[in-house]
Amino acid sequence: MRIVKKYYRIEFQLISPLAVGSGENKMTDKDIVRDSSGQPYIPGSTLAGIYRNLFNSETAKEYFGRELTEKEIEQSSIEGKNMLTDSRIIVYDAHIKFGDEKMSVVTKRDMVALDDYKTAVTGAKFDFEILEPGVKFVTYIEQNIELPKKNSEDEESAEELKRVENKKIEEDQFVINEIADAWMKGKIVIGAKTGRGYGRTKGSARRSVMYDLTDHVRMEKWLDFDMYADEWEADKTDARCHETSISDLKASGEKNDKMLRMLAEEKTCTIILELRQQGGISIRQYSTETGEADYQQLTSQALPDQADERKEDVNKGVPVIPGTSWAGAFRAQMGKLDPEFKKEGRLAEEFFGKAKNNSKDKSAEGSKTRIGFSESRITKGRWVNYTRNTIDRFTGGTIDGALYSEKTYYNGETELTITCDFSKRGKDAVSRKNRKRFAKAMAAAILDLDGGYMAVGGLTAVGRGLFKVNKISVDGDMILDRNEKKEKDIGAASVYQKLVKTVAGKEDEEMCAESEKYSLDMEGFKKLQERFAQGRICANDSESCKIYLFAMTTECIKFFIANDTRPDEKELRELAQNGLEIRVFDEKREAKWFRTSIDKKFGFRLLDDDILKKDSLHIWDELQYLDIDDKRTKEAIEKGEIPKGTVFATGGGKYPLPVEKYKNAKIIIRNYMGEDPDAGELFVEDWRMVGLIEGIEERGKSGDA
Repeated sequence: MRIVKKYYRIEFQLISPLAVGSGENKMTDKDIVRDSSGQPYIPGSTLAGIYRNLFNSETAKEYFGRELTEKEIEQSSIEGKNMLTDSRIIVYDAHIKFGDEKMSVVTKRDMVALDDYKTAVTGAKFDFEILEPGVKFVTYIEQNIELPKKNSEDEESAEELKRVENKKIEEDQFVINEIADAWMKGKIVIGAKTGRGYGRTKGSARRSVMYDLTDHVRMEKWLDFDMYADEWEADKTDARCHETSISDLKASGEKNDKMLRMLAEEKTCTIILELRQQGGISIRQYSTETGEADYQQLTSQALPDQADERKEDVNKGVPVIPGTSWAGAFRAQMGKLDPEFKKEGRLAEEFFGKAKNNSKDKSAEGSKTRIGFSESRITKGRWVNYTRNTIDRFTGGTIDGALYSEKTYYNGETELTITCDFSKRGKDAVSRKNRKRFAKAMAAAILDLDGGYMAVGGLTAVGRGLFKVNKISVDGDMILDRNEKKEKDIGAASVYQKLVKTVAGKEDEEMCAESEKYSLDMEGFKKLQERFAQGRICANDSESCKIYLFAMTTECIKFFIANDTRPDEKELRELAQNGLEIRVFDEKREAKWFRTSIDKKFGFRLLDDDILKKDSLHIWDELQYLDIDDKRTKEAIEKGEIPKGTVFATGGGKYPLPVEKYKNAKIIIRNYMGEDPDAGELFVEDWRMVGLIEGIEERGKSGDA
């Protein structure tokens, strides 16, 4: 057996607090995990789970081993069978980089659950330890590539075998390379509360080396290899050691379906808001130290490479708004805008997750949030100290001996990143309708934040926690930039429409992102026919399901049955040059190319009932009589003035019609209905052609007019 080992050394920095619990509660309700020297570290088991989720289930099973269910574990125990498989990816713990221990600062965060009136829920206060950001870690990854030994009969076949093996080794590296690439691109998020801004990382350096254990000499070089050394000496291998990832292939546009299918489905949307404080902020941390304020705005450690943060008073720390505060504010505001986002509402649980023991159905499993909120670090403002009296809520007077001091932060700038994950999770996927409804509620909540109708933190009744939105971007597309003079007075309605369109705009990705794949040429049309043939079940097995092509061009209308001979290359070339609208459809789906004039590029959309039926959309089929002048058509066919398969309209024009009997022929139109929750009315969101119903008079085959 030929064995090849590849190693990566990854250096990364925490850019938000880390919460990895040890299972102990000596210092807080949830203490951070520490090594034997008392320093926080990240267990390899934690990282292995994160790496596994980068890939689809089959790839994860192949490279990381099987994940056994409780039933399989029980069966394995009863039958005495080992159902486990070894992982080909070996994951090591991540430890604080040598010399960076002084940056390691563990602090405590207090949390409390609030009800709809922002009052603390009894018994819902807890605290936990976090590792402050800025610390640098080092971790290692090892991949074993094993190839079964094969004997070759001659020198030529031996070279060919070696070439095939080297190619397999180069392909296998894409898995470990994808993990290293995820570190460098900041995709690795670690620990608890990752949906609330915790555990974000940024890769700072990576180093790879590969050893081919083919013979004793190379084996000895591998035995001398010290993985923990500062410098690595690479061994010369027959197979190329490279660092290209699957994501790199995808970004370059290289068509390697086998590799691209290895990744987990990723259907996400990232909203970035640049915000300016309109006053102070009050998210409290408490102190009993002499000389300190009783209540102080929550702070975090300054990052060493952030100039704006280093300008802050290091002793005071950098004021922050935790992702939990943002999540609570947005969830509450979206609940006011749409009842389905209220506590325990259907959409609230789908998008914001649900705790296992807090669901209406006590037997139901909990679910992870799909909406992530970053921790916002506020800079360029000023600290303000207050001395206040506690007010008796019943009398309105001051309470004796209840004088307290508070330190808060005013008029700073910050940034909030909202990540939306619409990917399929097991059997659960976000429907098109629900995604659009989420987009509307989220867009309205962002505008409410900008307008001062939504605040974050405490003391909101006295004007704390208000912000103005200076910039909005979605997946890199700028929606609003108030720094630009022309956009300072842009209307809220315009921003709302753009936000809804961009956040919900990817809802058709599963159907529409294939526009390049289904180009108007023979190759693209062949792929479309293959797509239409998938999962087809005909009502009559003796009759093949028909695929129709309907086209409006600048010169004529075309309407015929697409088969092995039509359309041909000439017809497709004409459609690409002169076509305005081309529809290819059958009972289950319709592809449509469209444009307003021939100097424009084609738009594309694909409606697939197999996908749309998952959304529980309202569907209404209607039959429409076709505009046919029966008498004139019959006379013209008998006289040979028009070819069989062509009919006259009552207005005088003529067009092709692919039915055998044209009198009283009908077309089936399928309407996809949306629902206006405010008005309680249905409206047509989209429609498509489904098929034709034969009339009662015999006629010939289709043609063009």
